[in-house]
Amino acid sequence: VAGFLAYFKPETNWKIVAAGFLFAMGGGVIGAWFGYFWAQAFYPDGVRNVLLVARSVRSPAIMPFITWASIFTTVLGGVYYAYRAWRYHEV
Repeated sequence: VAGFLAYFKPETNWKIVAAGFLFAMGGGVIGAWFGYFWAQAFYPDGVRNVLLVARSVRSPAIMPFITWASIFTTVLGGVYYAYRAWRYHEV
């Protein structure tokens, strides 16, 4: 959601806002998926408490899950915003 909110402008069309939201959420899902498998590779004991992230944020197996979700959503939201700035000259 941070990637979506960082590039949100109130005067934009709802279709552009919806596309930005979908890119940000999609990036978060892809990043979380990537982080889940990254954690399994580096922590072979297993990823603990994936569904209980709020209580286990400090768990070393959960940090890649959260980190990669944040990275992917920010990068994908930034790439979408950069495309809009390049193609439509939105500043």
